[in-house]
Amino acid sequence: MLYPMALWEMVMPGEPCFSCRAPSVYSQQYSGKHLCERHLAEDIVIRVKRTIRLQGGLGKKSVIAVIHDGPGFIPLLHILGSVVSSRPGMKMMILEPDSEDSLYNHDFSFLPSSIQTRVERGMPESFMEIAIRGEADRIIRSATLDEEASQVLGSLLSGDSSFFMKSTDTASVICLTPLCEIPMAELAIYSRYTNLPFDEAGLPESGNVRGFLTALSNNHPSVPFSLLKYRDRLRDLGQ
Repeated sequence: MLYPMALWEMVMPGEPCFSCRAPSVYSQQYSGKHLCERHLAEDIVIRVKRTIRLQGGLGKKSVIAVIHDGPGFIPLLHILGSVVSSRPGMKMMILEPDSEDSLYNHDFSFLPSSIQTRVERGMPESFMEIAIRGEADRIIRSATLDEEASQVLGSLLSGDSSFFMKSTDTASVICLTPLCEIPMAELAIYSRYTNLPFDEAGLPESGNVRGFLTALSNNHPSVPFSLLKYRDRLRDLGQ
């Protein structure tokens, strides 16, 4: 398992957990709470479920398509597995980019045995078509708060206004981003608590937009959330 030191810069152990008074492992600066591993993991699951509900839910079909597109993929798949484990006949369609670098370890043994998985490969622009063909009515991305906010900030700095235009796509498949309010550091702790692999390798390093955002967030933890709200307001205005 990989747990990069950069992810632990916001971890401030020692203070009692907000929920159980046990020693905390993480300081949630944007909420002011100190949390132990167990209660941080529970908090993440609660917020992921709430985001799914606000974004339209997981639908009624038995197939859910999940894009393998970042470090949040495995933790997200683990959470989704617990959410739909009580539904009979559920299937997870894993969408992978069709490139030479897409040599992933397809070990999904952490999912409930009742959930069937299959991997479909293709170009990212064809994922929607693949999901529809596979009878899924939800396509799920694993983008975290850090990734989403970095994309917003990058678009602002580059002057790319297209990112802020709400899609007019009327396809029957809804795109969800359940981790959009979960910081990467929290997912690293969740992965450790649930004994899941977590690898930040391949993400942009400091000195670029992500580094700039990290520097801003160190003094102002609400910045990533504010960027997402700003994006959503611009998209609403553009309707």
